[in-house]
Amino acid sequence: MGDLEKNKDLILRAERAFAARLAHSLISEPKLSVWMILIPVIFVFFFYQRSRAVSGRKDFVANYMIGVERALNAVLEARASGRTPNYEELASLPEIPSSTWGAHAKLVRTMAEFYEKLLAAQGDDYPTLARSAYENRALYLQALEDRNRAEQDYNAAIRKHVGEKVKNDEDLEKTIRNMERLTRELREQAAAEVFA
Repeated sequence: MGDLEKNKDLILRAERAFAARLAHSLISEPKLSVWMILIPVIFVFFFYQRSRAVSGRKDFVANYMIGVERALNAVLEARASGRTPNYEELASLPEIPSSTWGAHAKLVRTMAEFYEKLLAAQGDDYPTLARSAYENRALYLQALEDRNRAEQDYNAAIRKHVGEKVKNDEDLEKTIRNMERLTRELREQAAAEVFA
């Protein structure tokens, strides 16, 4: 396996682990209590709710990884062809509302630039790769913060698009704010682990 493929694998594993931590933080499982065991119907319902949470987490990770893989593959294809990725084309997907394409292009560009540095780095594991690409914790945190901002801008574009169809959806707003907060916290923890 060449360095690019090895680095791609390290990046994908790190992103998948991050997505799993985020999903675990966002989608909670029901808590089992003693009285649930004593009432069979409640016990069955508990396992139903638990399986929904587990399934929801798997779906979250799978959907999260779609964007990661698209951006990473775009960088690899661009390197192979000697061209710069067309971020607007990558962002203009039929399943994404056209009103969000600009914010999505910014997000894809930010992710691609992050991955480009990691792909060019040297390392046998993700922390070593990240330390090679970003000389210190401050630079790594800045790259992560750039990504956080691009994701927030994209989320704002999605909220605006959805807001035209759904008025006063407090649950959506609360979920997005919670996801943005948890994303920032988990990335800061990851940076602390990389530069420990």
